[in-house]
Amino acid sequence: MLKGMLYRKCRKCGCPWIVSRLFRWGNGGTMGLKFQEVKRMVLLNANLYDNLVDDLNQEIGLPVWNILFEASRNSGKSSLEEMLSGRGFLKKAADFRVFRRMIIRSFNELAILMGFGSSKTEKIIPGEGGIAYVKNPFNLYTFTGAIVAAFEALDGIPYECTWKEISLNEFQVTCTNSESKSFAAPRLEEKVPVVVEGNIKLARCPRCNCPDLISQLLEWKYNDGIIINRKSGDRVCVLASTTLVAVFRELAEELGDEIYDSLISSQRKWTVAQLHNLNVASPDSTADDDKAKTAFLKYLEDFPVFGYGNPTTLDIHEDFCSITIENPFFVEMLAGTILGLFEGLFSRKGHISWEIKDHKVNYSIKKLQ
Repeated sequence: MLKGMLYRKCRKCGCPWIVSRLFRWGNGGTMGLKFQEVKRMVLLNANLYDNLVDDLNQEIGLPVWNILFEASRNSGKSSLEEMLSGRGFLKKAADFRVFRRMIIRSFNELAILMGFGSSKTEKIIPGEGGIAYVKNPFNLYTFTGAIVAAFEALDGIPYECTWKEISLNEFQVTCTNSESKSFAAPRLEEKVPVVVEGNIKLARCPRCNCPDLISQLLEWKYNDGIIINRKSGDRVCVLASTTLVAVFRELAEELGDEIYDSLISSQRKWTVAQLHNLNVASPDSTADDDKAKTAFLKYLEDFPVFGYGNPTTLDIHEDFCSITIENPFFVEMLAGTILGLFEGLFSRKGHISWEIKDHKVNYSIKKLQ
């Protein structure tokens, strides 16, 4: 259903035509799906995602991949159920084999559009499960969670899955009926974020209405199911912003709020490393405040397009930095990003604190002596 649309591009800006039909960008620094008004989405660096989880696995000594699977399943199921309920004929059509295959094929193509990887469903048995083949998954646990979500949304019964690698970066995923949901699934329910209107005036294509930065920053490789950030060369993917929030809420419930300190530390280190990789900053250079501030502002320009929120104020002094973000997608994760920007660009160690008020968060960084 989407396949013919995937390869069409806007004649004006070159952005994939289907991107403008599925995603929306608000004027408050948010990104979302057009068929699901309440859910926020973000464009997240895939390396950051894996690095974050690896750091947590090492620090807490417990695997968290199963929690990511459950969070992805919950998120995907809620999105797909809303899409089906809003178009009742799709739900009825799913009872017929030919239409069911078309719907699942569209789910696979949606995964490609979101940068999850390439997938093809080979075997479908209504009410029993099926077999899918996945190539280039950005994260196998997250991708398989989305696959299970598709079967559950169509059949209304719980599923589970297993997988095996059949060649380099290619996996066979088998979905079968499950007696019950995981104990963690209800606790990983996403909380609907409240978003306020902002005053961003994003430069947009007059033909497709996508932000100009989307076509400038991102490249969709449809055959591989990959999205590439042209600036950094890194792979990115589209995720529900509430998925990571739900994962860390569950971890904090089990391990305490210290888990957020680990998140901030991991995000800070990753951001500093990225600045070095992009040659924006160097660990051996002496900080130039004017150049650092310019680079700081340049980095923040991508926040609204990536769905992170709207940076409204930035105040930098010799020993202090203050920044306000409207509609932040994940307060603690952004805290690690901002602290990493400060330390990487100014070559100074800092301590970050924040205050949340009226859908805005004000971050304050003080230089450590």
